[in-house]
Amino acid sequence: MTDESRTLKGRVKRLYRFAVPKDSQPEQLRDEAADAVEKTAHEVEFVKSSILFVPILAVFWVAANLLVQARGDIGLAVTIASQIWLASFALVAAANVLSATMIGLVAIVPIVASDRAYDAKIRNGLRACYIPLCFVLFMVVPLWLALGCLAASYMYWRVDASTKRRATAVSVEQWLARRSPTDVALKTLWDEGRHKQAEVGIQAYATSPDFKAFSEKALARQRAINTAAKKNVYNALFAVLVGLVAAEGLQLFITPVQFGHPEQVTLSDGQTITGYVLAAWGTTDFIMNPKVGLYRFTPETQIVSRSFCSSPESWVSFGLLNSNGPLQGVECPGFRY
Repeated sequence: MTDESRTLKGRVKRLYRFAVPKDSQPEQLRDEAADAVEKTAHEVEFVKSSILFVPILAVFWVAANLLVQARGDIGLAVTIASQIWLASFALVAAANVLSATMIGLVAIVPIVASDRAYDAKIRNGLRACYIPLCFVLFMVVPLWLALGCLAASYMYWRVDASTKRRATAVSVEQWLARRSPTDVALKTLWDEGRHKQAEVGIQAYATSPDFKAFSEKALARQRAINTAAKKNVYNALFAVLVGLVAAEGLQLFITPVQFGHPEQVTLSDGQTITGYVLAAWGTTDFIMNPKVGLYRFTPETQIVSRSFCSSPESWVSFGLLNSNGPLQGVECPGFRY
C-alpha cells in the first residue's frame, strides 16, 4: 500500500469519525434476563392494545395523505374528505395500502421466521404463509417491485443463515478470554473467574474442582437469559405490525392515496381538464389534480363527457394482472400518476 493510499484512507476514516463520533459513554451493566422479560411484556401489551391504536393510526395516515393531496392546506384537505362517503373512503384507503401491506409482510415475515427466539410452531406457520403472501404480492404490485422485494428477502436470509453457521458455541475458558459481558450477573462471574486465573494460572484453574462449579454457574445464568429471551406469537405480531407501519409510512411519501383513475373531462364551454372526479352524485362534481394545483367544483350540467386516461405503457408499471395490456382510454398529455 502506498503512502498516498494510506493518506487517503486516513482522511476517509477521519471524515467518517467526524460524521459518526464514537460513543464516549461506557457500556452500562444491566440484568439481561429481566430486560428480556420486560421487553417481551411490553410487546405483548402493545399488541393487545392494538385494537385501540390501530384505528387511530389509520385515521392519522388518511389525514396525512389528504394533507399531501391538498399541498398542506388543512381547509382544502377537509373539503376533499367531505366529498367522499365514509364507507367509500375506507375502501379507497384499503385499496391504496394493500400494496404497501403486502410489501411489508413479504419483507418482515422471513426475518421473524428465521429468528430462533420464536417457538418452532410460530416459525413454521409463518413459513407456510409465505408462499401465498408472495402470490398476492405479484398480483398487486408491479413485477419489478415484487421481484426486488423477494430478492432483498432472499439476500437477508442468506446473510442471516451464513452468520448463524459461523456462530459456534464457546467454552467457558474462551468466554473468560473475551471482553467482559454486559449482564450484571455474568460480569460478576467473569470478574471472579479472571481473578482466579490471575491467582493460580489459567491452566491450573481450568483443571481445578472450583472451575467446574464456576462453569455451572455461568452456564446456568446464560440459560436463564436465553429462556427469558424466548418470544411468543404476540412478539411475532409486534414485529409484523412494526414492519407494516414502516411500509405504510414509506408509501405516504412515495405514492400518496389515489382517489380513483384519472379522467379527462370535457366541459360545455369546450374546455378539457384532467384529474380525479369526486362526488359523482348529486348536481355538482369535485374535480382535483394535486400535481397541477387543480381543485374545482363543476356542475354536472356543464360536463359533456368523461373518459378514462390511458395507462402508460411502461415496464415500471408492468404486473401480472395487467399483462394483457394497459387500460385503454384517451391520451392525457402531461398528466402523470
